[in-house]
Amino acid sequence: MLTSHEATSEAIQIAGLYHRVYLPSEDSTPQPCVVFVHGRAGDAKVMWVFSKALERIKPVIVSPQGTEQESIGGNSWWDIEKFPPGDQSFSKEEKIDILQPSIENLENFIDVLPELYNVDPNRLYAVGFSQGAGLLASFVVKHPGIFKGVAFLSGFVPKTVKENPELLNPSFSELHDELPSMFVFHGTEDKILPIDRGEGVRDFFTARGAEVTYSSDAVGHKVSANGIRQLRTWFETFFLQ
Repeated sequence: MLTSHEATSEAIQIAGLYHRVYLPSEDSTPQPCVVFVHGRAGDAKVMWVFSKALERIKPVIVSPQGTEQESIGGNSWWDIEKFPPGDQSFSKEEKIDILQPSIENLENFIDVLPELYNVDPNRLYAVGFSQGAGLLASFVVKHPGIFKGVAFLSGFVPKTVKENPELLNPSFSELHDELPSMFVFHGTEDKILPIDRGEGVRDFFTARGAEVTYSSDAVGHKVSANGIRQLRTWFETFFLQ
């Protein structure tokens, strides 16, 4: 597993989000970068287990922390109590509005990575777990051309985004050529986000022309060792061919 360190206070101020970072070298050439996006009640540290999939590649890795403090501990990207599953009291526009600040925070964070860490903006990748995967799914709908590859682990496409992607991006249906390559992993025994949510990620993006690699294992709301190996294989198709 690669070792991260806390970003400097100056970098945190510029990026707008607390984060941890792994910098592979002092190479002056702009480097590829992987953005880790944690799930509900997580933090900037919890995603580093997935750096096992990147040990041979050694890109820049950054892991921002969500801004919503949870009563159960940790941080999230949006307050689930304002956006409870199945709640019909919000309009679809209001539900999208709840997601927008987290999408904008991630967008602003990504925009400054070339300045902060000598990142190549044409070689950006992302890995999201659970709510972090839901944020990345929403982000890809709004900005399909930012990432070259996105991994969705134990994740989902928010229902309102799945049913109304045009509310985030009126041109989304026309931009299928810009969609990144994708990796989707989901546990068949997941009780928090059942397997059909992972299948929904796969089907939503496949139907729009994305190249999706799908994998599942008999585990709960986590990624198996085999899933991490498959994530490594998927990443290495970009870097080690």
